Amino acid sequence: MKKQFVLLLIISALVAIPFQLSAGTVGKLVGSVIDAETGEPLPGCNVIIVGTTMGAATDIDGYFYILNVPPGKYHVMASMIGFQRVEKSNVRITMNQTSTVNYRLGIETIEGQAVEIVAERPMVDKDVTVKKVVLSGDEIRTAPVADLTEMLTLQSGVVAINYQSYGIPGMAERGVEEIHVRGGRSGEVGYVFDGMYIENPTYGGIGIGTRLNKFAIEEMVNETGVFSAEYGDALSMMVNYVTKTGDFQEYEGLFRWRTSEIGGSLVEEGDFLFPGRLQGLGDFACAFGGPIPGLKGKVSFYVAGEMTRERYRVVDFDNNIWTEGPQTGNNPYHSGTNFFYPYNPNDPDDHSDPLDTKAGWKALGYKNVNDLFSKLAWRISPSINLQFTNWIVDSEQKYYGNDSESELFRFYPEGKNVIMLNSDRQSLEWRHQISPSTYYSIRLARFFQRRQYVVGNNDADGDGYDDWLETRLGTNPYNADASVDGAVPLDSDGDGYPDDVEINPTIMRNDIDFVDLPGNPENDPNVHPSSDLYPMGNEWLEPWQYNGWRGSGPYYNFIMEGSGRYWHKSFSETLETRFDLTSQVSRHHQLKTGVDAKYHNLYYNEIQLPWLEQPYDEYYHKYPSEYAAYIEDKIEYPYMTINLGVRVDANNYNTTAWEDPNDPSSELLDTETQYHVSPRIGISHVITERSTFTFGYGMFTQNPTYRNIYQNQDRDLTTPNPIVGNSLVGSENMTAYEFGLHNQLSTDYVFDLVGWTKEYSEMNATERVPAFPFSYTISKNIDYGTAKGVDFVLAKRPVSNPLFFQFQYTWSVAKANRADPWEGYRNTDTPETMPKREILMSYDRTHDMSVVLGYNVKENAGIEVFGANPLENSRADVVFFAQSGAPYTPTIDGIAQETNSERMPWIYQINLGLTKYFNLFGYKFSAGLSIDNLFDRKNVIDVYNETGQPNDPGLRANNRIAAGQNSDTVYDTPYFYGPRRSFQFVTQVEF
Repeated sequence: MKKQFVLLLIISALVAIPFQLSAGTVGKLVGSVIDAETGEPLPGCNVIIVGTTMGAATDIDGYFYILNVPPGKYHVMASMIGFQRVEKSNVRITMNQTSTVNYRLGIETIEGQAVEIVAERPMVDKDVTVKKVVLSGDEIRTAPVADLTEMLTLQSGVVAINYQSYGIPGMAERGVEEIHVRGGRSGEVGYVFDGMYIENPTYGGIGIGTRLNKFAIEEMVNETGVFSAEYGDALSMMVNYVTKTGDFQEYEGLFRWRTSEIGGSLVEEGDFLFPGRLQGLGDFACAFGGPIPGLKGKVSFYVAGEMTRERYRVVDFDNNIWTEGPQTGNNPYHSGTNFFYPYNPNDPDDHSDPLDTKAGWKALGYKNVNDLFSKLAWRISPSINLQFTNWIVDSEQKYYGNDSESELFRFYPEGKNVIMLNSDRQSLEWRHQISPSTYYSIRLARFFQRRQYVVGNNDADGDGYDDWLETRLGTNPYNADASVDGAVPLDSDGDGYPDDVEINPTIMRNDIDFVDLPGNPENDPNVHPSSDLYPMGNEWLEPWQYNGWRGSGPYYNFIMEGSGRYWHKSFSETLETRFDLTSQVSRHHQLKTGVDAKYHNLYYNEIQLPWLEQPYDEYYHKYPSEYAAYIEDKIEYPYMTINLGVRVDANNYNTTAWEDPNDPSSELLDTETQYHVSPRIGISHVITERSTFTFGYGMFTQNPTYRNIYQNQDRDLTTPNPIVGNSLVGSENMTAYEFGLHNQLSTDYVFDLVGWTKEYSEMNATERVPAFPFSYTISKNIDYGTAKGVDFVLAKRPVSNPLFFQFQYTWSVAKANRADPWEGYRNTDTPETMPKREILMSYDRTHDMSVVLGYNVKENAGIEVFGANPLENSRADVVFFAQSGAPYTPTIDGIAQETNSERMPWIYQINLGLTKYFNLFGYKFSAGLSIDNLFDRKNVIDVYNETGQPNDPGLRANNRIAAGQNSDTVYDTPYFYGPRRSFQFVTQVEF
């Protein structure tokens, strides 16, 4: 693998040398210098960025440019003999963007005379050709959001599906985030970290195990729609993170603590006064950076980390619970001569499940995440910089949603799967400015992510073998005797797990490492300590066994023993190399081109329903590779900016495929390299000094997730409902158009209006192939869809007063023939039955809006009370979020009606943040309170299809309850509502 990586590096470098490339993580500063009295240009004027070695001299037209400037705020000074020195502060440089600063120099009347000016950030960026949101590190840190994902989903047109019923089945359980942008499918977002991609190629996206804490960010840039040819392998959005570099002269640090535990530690349930306290949030973050002692001005460091502990969900169950009272008639539940029967004044018909004994609030599951980021920066010379970053994330969670498996394990959380995701990334960047107009960079990166779902189990009979293992072998896990011949098969290698599991005829391999399965959890308190009985009233009854699960009786709606449905271990390792060079070939043309190579090492090993004699088994170990190159010309004139480029992507799955996917007897062929060409154009035309018109067009491609390529590589068609990956599947395609108007209304206000449309083709899908003797499902490029919409943004900056806000609104319609690649498999679609027309998608949200409102009270400001200003140095933030409800398919008498023809109610909530700042002993302290869902709105995120209500399952279900065929506990579903109100207290110190 190392040899192949070195070869890729050499090839990339050789291919890149003739080109002029762009690094993609720095910006450009341009401007002009004129004589304040005559208006004539001043050639030979020196313009420098104070505190750095970067600068330029103006040409004969008084024009200058400075390339290779890292994002941030700077002081920029213009000086010339005989003229006043003018310094402008607060000049902001943004990644991949041109910032302009102009100077008017007056005659120097006093030696050393200087003029200081605070630069104003332009309300309309004239060189931006795409919808672009730029957030500085300071803006991210002060925003009332928990993490970068929340920051992303605050943008209109970005929809996060954090519940199961209307998401992709199995994704939330695997720790895969589902985010839709502008009506696209999940997984169409590309993530770039200091110019290099980060994603899990097996599932797409980055997942919960890839958190970068807010304090490690210098700048976050989100480009939606027609982004430039520099970026690929994404269809709807690019998210760029530029990480923070330590200062070369001074030290800085920060410590922050957040908690939801008001007045004490976490309680499990019953906290009616402060139910949000059940969230159990404890979050500690810190950051520290500065010069390396003894190497001041040459080497700096920066470290930022965060540790978070909280419960997954806090929900409010109803008061219909199982209770007991004296028997007045015949009752089958008895203990000796004393008869008892369940009685509940709220449920006189006695339809609650016997396990449902507690009402009110309860905390379910948990989320534990730790991350640590570090960077070393070395100024080798004024023109050469070297940076090394290391980033590790360790996460573990037990997911609870509104899916069937979460409901089954409500009263036995010990058996539910635990998701463990661990990530680490190392990168090395060399950047060299070889002339004022040209610089290059070389980057190397390694990104590794391990994913595991641990099967929680008990060893009911204490023989050293997990229950699910013995059930799979056909023995009774509650009374199997390992000493009896045949009860447990031979263990040849002595690893504690039978040969029959490790070398199973349905698996045909011996590389399953069951030693990594967890130990036994604490005994279930509902299980009799000396037997395999379970309580019913005052009596212990025999268990009900089904597929390794023990039901609760008499309704058998919930699990009391057994395990979750997954045993999973996988990892992905991506080695990436990139060579970039930027050159300003003339005043009006900046050429960019780039090459990139990725090499993946993908391992996947999963067993679903492992207790079955013939479980669902999936295994592969593959090494796909990807390559890309682009060229782009940024054409800049005072009245227009044009980004014109083309991108070429190539990939090889490095495996075999059936020559004819519809014929399992066809020849197996080696895969070949696939190529895709994507032209892009973006135009920004200046209408007035305060307004621009933008247009964008582009073709985009994205690789399918590799799990859909390598599924069932053994091509075993004998399992129930077999599915096979297809290595002939190509990239998914999308064509996008975008038109925009951007106008500064006044000194404070600006608005953007953007219309867009997208057309999808050759989307990844699954289709059932009727074949003899075994039918199967296979991946194909046959799905399609469209999306269209309008984005509107109105923003106010705190120029004339301390009030600032941003209002975002998106109207859109998302249609396709199917919602995700696996829908055809779930519906057993064949070419004859597959959807032939576009329908409204479950992730469509017609209206999506947010308002971020803030107010800063500065020192000696605010309301005066007895000569004091109690509100000085404080800040208030309000976030309002609203969204159309999700579409759903109604049913009548159990018969589905028109797909997604009804909608759930609107979702909206208000979050509030209050912060007080004060200085003490030279340190900056702050204390604050954040309240999520301030008015405790019960947002509906799921409904019963029969009624369209979250709390009424319908006549058919109610009749089953009345007839004693089902418990009403099954329909006690607080998961159908979104997160309720929660409080967080924050304290922070900075220096």
